[in-house]
Amino acid sequence: MAQAYWKDAVMQGELQGELKGKVETILVFLRARFNEIPQSITDSLRQRTDAVAIDSLAVLAATCTSLDEFAQALK
Repeated sequence: MAQAYWKDAVMQGELQGELKGKVETILVFLRARFNEIPQSITDSLRQRTDAVAIDSLAVLAATCTSLDEFAQALK
């Protein structure tokens, strides 16, 4: 039982680390494209925990035409 709990905890930690890495990569994309990123966007993005949504936001960060377009997707 303890092994299963430990394995689940490790997997959860790995998932959280992976999502955090993706969020930081999105912020790098946005800074490269639009320079300064408002703290509200950074904070909102860092609060995301849905892997599918984060993947969609990564694509949007690479393809959006403006920072406002990206910000609208965060709402």
